[in-house]
Amino acid sequence: MLDLVLAEAAIVLGYASSEALSQGRAFRELGFDSVTAVDLRNRLVRVTGLTLPSTLVFDYPTPLDLTEYLGTRLHGAAPVARSRERAGRRRRAGRG
Repeated sequence: MLDLVLAEAAIVLGYASSEALSQGRAFRELGFDSVTAVDLRNRLVRVTGLTLPSTLVFDYPTPLDLTEYLGTRLHGAAPVARSRERAGRRRRAGRG
């Protein structure tokens, strides 16, 4: 799923491949704005069949965060260890 998110993000940003993108770097730092965020959301809706918010890349600010969210939506609850790791990252970042 991470490969899919990175590949779709690369297409939206006009890159030939996803190699230039980092899974932990924020979408905003990669160059996403509101227009490209909606474009990525639309592409992921087509691929996954999920209903996704237009604020997706701002709610899940890195490709890794977005991948975890999509995995949860597609396959059920995230493993406890990953959920705790993510919660710890958010606390350290001052987001909850």
